[in-house]
Amino acid sequence: MFVLQKIFLLFIYFNLILTITIFETKKSPNDDSLKVIKTFEELDEVMSNSEWKTVWENTKPKFFNEEKTSEINKEFEEFKRNNLKANYFDNLEEINLGASFTADGDENICLPSVNEASRILKTEYGIENNNPREEIRFIVGKCHPVMLVPGIYSTRLQVRINCKSLIEDDYEIFKNIRFYCGNKVCENENDEYVEYDLFISGIGSVFQLLKIDGQNQFSACLGYFLTFYNTKDECAKEDDSKDDKYVCNYSKHIKIGYYGSTEKTKTEGECGLFAIQNAVMTKMELVDILVNKEALLLFKPIIDKLYKMGYSTGFSLAGLPNDYRRFVSTNGFSTKVFRYHIENLYKNTGKKVVIVAHSYGTLLVLSNLVKLEKEKPELLKMIKKFVAVCPPFAGSSQLIEYFFTEISMMKKSFEYFGIKFEIDLDDFGKNMMINTLPMAIELRPQSIVSKIFKDEKYKELSDALRERMNLEKKCANQQCSEETIKQSSEKFDGLFKGYFPSLLDKDCQYEPKIKDIKERKCIANIYDVENCPIVIEAKKGQESSYPDFGKIDNMDDYCNKTDDNYYYQKECDGSGNKRCVDEIFYQKGSYPFNIEEKIQYFINYWNKNYADKFKEKKDKSYYISKEKFLEQTKKQIKHLEEISLIKDLPIPAIDTDIVYTNCDGTNSVFLFKEDFSDYISKFIGSGDGTVPNWSFLIPGFKWIYDMKKNNLPQKIRFIEYCSRLGKNSQYTYDPNKEQNFAALSCRCIDENNSYNGEGGCNHSQAHSDPVFLKYLSTILNDPNEKNDKNEDREKAIKNFDSNISYETKCDEVLRRLLDSE
Repeated sequence: MFVLQKIFLLFIYFNLILTITIFETKKSPNDDSLKVIKTFEELDEVMSNSEWKTVWENTKPKFFNEEKTSEINKEFEEFKRNNLKANYFDNLEEINLGASFTADGDENICLPSVNEASRILKTEYGIENNNPREEIRFIVGKCHPVMLVPGIYSTRLQVRINCKSLIEDDYEIFKNIRFYCGNKVCENENDEYVEYDLFISGIGSVFQLLKIDGQNQFSACLGYFLTFYNTKDECAKEDDSKDDKYVCNYSKHIKIGYYGSTEKTKTEGECGLFAIQNAVMTKMELVDILVNKEALLLFKPIIDKLYKMGYSTGFSLAGLPNDYRRFVSTNGFSTKVFRYHIENLYKNTGKKVVIVAHSYGTLLVLSNLVKLEKEKPELLKMIKKFVAVCPPFAGSSQLIEYFFTEISMMKKSFEYFGIKFEIDLDDFGKNMMINTLPMAIELRPQSIVSKIFKDEKYKELSDALRERMNLEKKCANQQCSEETIKQSSEKFDGLFKGYFPSLLDKDCQYEPKIKDIKERKCIANIYDVENCPIVIEAKKGQESSYPDFGKIDNMDDYCNKTDDNYYYQKECDGSGNKRCVDEIFYQKGSYPFNIEEKIQYFINYWNKNYADKFKEKKDKSYYISKEKFLEQTKKQIKHLEEISLIKDLPIPAIDTDIVYTNCDGTNSVFLFKEDFSDYISKFIGSGDGTVPNWSFLIPGFKWIYDMKKNNLPQKIRFIEYCSRLGKNSQYTYDPNKEQNFAALSCRCIDENNSYNGEGGCNHSQAHSDPVFLKYLSTILNDPNEKNDKNEDREKAIKNFDSNISYETKCDEVLRRLLDSE
């Protein structure tokens, strides 16, 4: 899921000011024999040059000393003058990795030729136009407008502060900011308008993620600001007192928005698109090329693809920056932007909108679709399809790993030129967010799965799912024959044949020689979350006695237990049996405020000139108790249950493609009972590396069941990405035929239909894959869809105004919506 896998490149290249070139060997600046680097392999070779290492070693001792910054810059400039050829990279486009992620072909497929568009205008609409603009050509073409919605950590966030009024009105908050952030935030206390890159920020920023010698003093600052909200009622009330205290932090003088929404960044809005591509942007061309690759590209491959197809910013393409710090159901800004984009894109083009969302963004879309059904059903008629890529509809066990162990979404350790680095929030900063951050609350394993199995209304569905789960266990351990499959497929195939692969199909015949489950074509690995634990609080020294997914035949030994150290994906009913997963949040939350050394460290490091102002911080009574901290977490979970519009997973009111993958195991969790800061290896490994299969599949099966039983008009289908069924099978995706289930290949499936996961075919990169992009282009330009004239398109043609900038208009509206909160 996550966008930080290779973020370390930023911190190296940004601080070395490597803006235009890399050298091969030391030569005079006028030597034309210097090698022009055209590939990343050549770049890696140059970076391993012994002379480069020498320069690095010479600067290393001073590298992170702020007082030596100017001296380092001078030394490096001198080094460049002596070693580097000016304008060395005149071929930057050739090595831009972003291009390699975009599927070939489809250039301008959304734009009929000028002559064809002129003909359509004349014959269909009675309009004479011999040289129609691209926007008009898009309208008379077949493609549908697109709204993009990213997941967590996939929107660049910006914080804006009115320092002067903050000090005047919220001095306690200002003191906390100085305590956690030092003097860099609101350095000039009379400033009425300052802003900072909140996430992602580079070295030198008060919100940086780089740890030096195991410390990240910036971590607490980032953790503290991630607990701020633009509206105070988004969070649970701390108590029932009349002064309305809330679990989360709020100040009317602090506003957090997306990059492109603020005064400093307003020229880079791009109708919400700029903030959701290239997670790290240094404005150094070479650095950005080196840093922004793979997961860090975010939605850039899709955006590049759409531009090549003929889309234009603000007119036919828009982005909904996802402030993942906020609950999806109460994020008023996203609701307003969601509706604005649908209405505006439809009005501009006269065509229904395709919504493409990734990961946590799919929850945002689902919540807004539920709101539309209740409040603005007319807008639903303006939507063609919801493409949900890697959707965590029922949560993810990995969130428990991230917040209750040393594992972190952001953590990346590496060694470069003999220097050890680590990217992470440290425990202090991370733990500050546990009891308030929506992604920790909303993405925990949801009880909806167990509700389905208990609900008499869904007995037929739950019986079918149990049948398939049990059958897959047998087949995964080579204990099933063709006869066994026939006897154990009746209920499931009776409901889902055609909507999901049947193990009776020719393409799904069991392959006894394949031991790796993810290499098997049709095994879905739907874990039995009703009866088997989703978390085990393990005992040290007895690791071997706990389950191993490689020995799935023994999994039943660990199910249906009521041991105190087993946690299930169930509602907390207070019974004490089959303990619910939320008890981990209620009882085990890592408490950040009892670290005397960290408190003293902050005071010594940050507040040398503010000692008198922070004396009270040394008093431990200033910090809330662990009991109160965990109680706040419990209130926040209860608050979510009260406000959530999707807690029962209502079926989307529009056609929906669930794009999932089973190519990279997603762990359930072992937590050490004696020491909650460590964890053991996985015991469940099905999913895409972030979201487990049960979170994709069980909600999807519920929706297909609801659709069929209630004769609903919307279509729900599964699209398996990175599937070995994606080549030369009955399930291979074919845009020219109707398919209730379809399989896509990916760049990790080779010509022999074997899987090689080294290419990054996982959760965070699924929407960047060329095969996925090709599939998406057929959704937007459906070969089976008629391109008939209609009144809305005619209005769009007549209302098109070439004198205005649709991008600028969109940016102005989005900024106004953010400021209106």
